[in-house]
Amino acid sequence: MSAATAPLTRSRPTARRPWPFAARWLVTAFAFPPSGLLAITVVGPVDAPTAAVLSGVIAGAGIGAGQWLALRAVAPSDARLRNLWVGGTAAAMAAGLGLGASLVGFETGTSDLVRMGLVTGGVLGPVQAIVLHATGLTTPRRAAAWAAAVPLLWGLGWFVTASAGVDVEKQYAVFGITGALTVSALGGLVLAGILRRRSGS
Repeated sequence: MSAATAPLTRSRPTARRPWPFAARWLVTAFAFPPSGLLAITVVGPVDAPTAAVLSGVIAGAGIGAGQWLALRAVAPSDARLRNLWVGGTAAAMAAGLGLGASLVGFETGTSDLVRMGLVTGGVLGPVQAIVLHATGLTTPRRAAAWAAAVPLLWGLGWFVTASAGVDVEKQYAVFGITGALTVSALGGLVLAGILRRRSGS
């Protein structure tokens, strides 16, 4: 049979490979700047306890929603996880930011922001860890690893943002995109390891 008369064969379309979870989580970094911008637009600078709490609710809801979009890869139809994650993140950020900003006297020096981040993450991490375990995504021991990692990540996020020359004196509720990319890149790796196995210790 000649090449001219050979039947044409259709190549099967290749299935798209899903993004690795760590890559999905990295994209959540882009939820931070608009969430912080919305908070400072609606509430103003984080310069008093009430402003810190309200800003934490707004920014936390936006960040939580962005993170939920990444978590859908492992729990695509779990409305309970969505509600608990977004609501828990908003409530934890309200409490954590209110406590952390008050603790440093609403100052914006690098060391002050790092301490504020450690405190904010110290509330946020355990709340999110409880949600991860309560919705069956991981074991208590693995959830505890996330609770321990988040404070360090949030302290690092503020350090990176302050070191990058961002106008932190405007008293934002969350760090900027440089800090958010750092936090999301490292956090994605940690969380991917935590979620890799849902059974065992």
